[in-house]
Amino acid sequence: MNAHALRRPPRCWTTRFRLRACTGYDRSVITMHVERATDRAVYMNRAREFASDLVQTTSTEAINVATGSVDVLVKAQDKTGVVHANNVLGPVFAPATGWFFIIDALNLVFRNYYALAGPMGDRLDASGDDTQAAFGVVNQLTKLLREEVKHAPLAVVFESTGSSLRRKMHPAYKGTRKKTPPGVRTALPYVEAIIKACGFPAFKVDGFEGDDVIVQLALNATRAGQKCVIVSGDKDFNQVLKQDSIHLLKLMNKGYQRYEEADFRREFGGLRPDQFVDLLALTGDAADSIPGVKGIGPKTAQKLLLEFETAEGIFDNIDKVKPVRTQKLLSAAGREQVALSKALVRFISEGLGDHPGAPFRWGDGQLRKEPDVIAMDDIFSRLRIGRKKLDPLCAILEQARQSTSTTPLEAPR
Repeated sequence: MNAHALRRPPRCWTTRFRLRACTGYDRSVITMHVERATDRAVYMNRAREFASDLVQTTSTEAINVATGSVDVLVKAQDKTGVVHANNVLGPVFAPATGWFFIIDALNLVFRNYYALAGPMGDRLDASGDDTQAAFGVVNQLTKLLREEVKHAPLAVVFESTGSSLRRKMHPAYKGTRKKTPPGVRTALPYVEAIIKACGFPAFKVDGFEGDDVIVQLALNATRAGQKCVIVSGDKDFNQVLKQDSIHLLKLMNKGYQRYEEADFRREFGGLRPDQFVDLLALTGDAADSIPGVKGIGPKTAQKLLLEFETAEGIFDNIDKVKPVRTQKLLSAAGREQVALSKALVRFISEGLGDHPGAPFRWGDGQLRKEPDVIAMDDIFSRLRIGRKKLDPLCAILEQARQSTSTTPLEAPR
């Protein structure tokens, strides 16, 4: 694709149907887009008529591609009112070298919401909805792509709306959390639309929390021999840190901070990352309504785990626990409560594995489609974000596209 193919289309285009001819390597492709389509059947018929009307002005090859790909070009309308054109060039895959990045979308949106709510004042879309967080995500995504991801594969994971398996285990799970701020709720559909328009794979699996999906993707990556970086500030990911294969990239006010297993061991007095599950099982987590053991804090929990390895090991040797006060606190909470807390903190993988019946495969995480610049333009227009933000993002995506391949790296069985 020529460099001009990713150039932002002028906003003076106000017709209901938009069509642009992009010259690929050795073939012509028509990309079609319709804004705020409400009747799929009407759109399909009009799209075919619109394509056939181009015979006088467009090459026969392009018309054949257009009329034969109308069904492929249509996607369902999302909450932002944007209908995205599918990638008619077929899937391409980011190179299986370096690091595989996984973004925790909810954590990214929340962080930008609270970081920008005060300093920048209100930022509203045409409907009057708060889009401050979405604006911040655009800035941070561009910075992340430019400075960290570059040409590496990247996937983004969103939270599902289905019932959580953990809530079935513990009905009070996350029951004390405040309602999601309106600014976060309105930003999430925009962010998801931006990610898909950029061509990055987006994952959302009903019945599983986004964190479970992120960890499964990371483990699949390491089994395929690829290193992985989880972009999130969520402390729960500490439990999967591995010095040579899984790192965290914590979002900071002015950039990012790489966090590795060695950093974890220094912070937590020599504990291994896999012991972080036991640590939280003992201390509990008020934010997620995980009970733990009342009266036991991080320092006491670290001391116990350095001596007895696991929460189970502590209860197997409870008569040896010192001081007696700590022994009494453990006995009062009970082994079952600590076991429940550990189950709530541990990531769930059953049903997410890389097998034929799984909701996604490892190769899907490498998938990167051609950017849908027309959809991106519409999204940015609704967010009232100007050309100075869109053009750099498009340039980065074009550079990354040039390093893609057509074959995914499969995880070993």
